[in-house]
Amino acid sequence: MGRKSKPSKREGITRRPRHVRQIKRRILLSTEGRKTEVEYFGLIQRLERFQEFSFKIDGETSTSDPVDVVRRAAAIANEQRFKDDKFEFAFAVYDGDRASRANQAEQFCNSSAGNGVIPIVSTPCFEFWLLLHFELVDTPYNSCASLLPRLQNYLPGYNKSVHPYFGILEENLDRAISNAEQLADRQAKLGFTNPITAMHKVFRLLI
Repeated sequence: MGRKSKPSKREGITRRPRHVRQIKRRILLSTEGRKTEVEYFGLIQRLERFQEFSFKIDGETSTSDPVDVVRRAAAIANEQRFKDDKFEFAFAVYDGDRASRANQAEQFCNSSAGNGVIPIVSTPCFEFWLLLHFELVDTPYNSCASLLPRLQNYLPGYNKSVHPYFGILEENLDRAISNAEQLADRQAKLGFTNPITAMHKVFRLLI
């Protein structure tokens, strides 16, 4: 009878699976505002449903001019376009209260120099998108200041410097997306551009 072979020291050892680092989908968000928009997208990035994404939130334009916002977004996107960690989407988020400059910004995005940047304009301002988290509104506004009292009905004390309410907005994100889509369809049929926002396009591309 032959000898029984001794078990190898490696037998019975379960190898631990190698940790594979998940590569997140990179998104560029270049914003006109340095505070409100930056903090809002920072909140969105922390939500569980957006964990597959890595946001680069850039609010460092030297001016609040929409054309500057889209040019900066295009420059950042261009720097990464041939790298492994290039951006899947690049958005330029700006206000439409200065119609002529907003139109020029959109034209730049649609040109070859735009590097695929997607314009996301809110008229009169980004705060209109926040208002849509609570109700569907089609009242035109001459300025952001004229819109704030209505937003403050839901977020008491809100202003462009003080907005500790983003947790409330998180709960109503899907409502805001739906309201923005309904309003965009309605305004397109009527030929109106105030109020309006394209913010829903960001989320429809991500979820």
